[in-house]
Amino acid sequence: MSVRVGVAEEHKAAAILEIKAAMKINKDLRMHERYQTILLLLLGESYERISEVTGRTVATLYNYSKAYREQGMQGLQIGRPPGRHRLLTAEQEQQVYEVITNQTPRIKDFLPR
Repeated sequence: MSVRVGVAEEHKAAAILEIKAAMKINKDLRMHERYQTILLLLLGESYERISEVTGRTVATLYNYSKAYREQGMQGLQIGRPPGRHRLLTAEQEQQVYEVITNQTPRIKDFLPR
């Protein structure tokens, strides 16, 4: 078993084919890098060598490996970025945009007369 990515030797060829197929249809550079990392691990490359190739830290590569080992291909998916939630809905933003672009402040009673 390839301990680094949790794939038994008899399933390694299928895992390599699955990753190569995902790499072919993928358009996201970050996902391609994650697939590439797992592929290189399956092919026996060291974390240090992969770090040199991808420019990612060894710790990041371990995280990719752990995610793949625990959840398979789904574990490599990129999650939502952290940050503050929007205060306005898309509809409210569109309304504000329409007011700003189509009306003067005086029309909407934003300025004294």
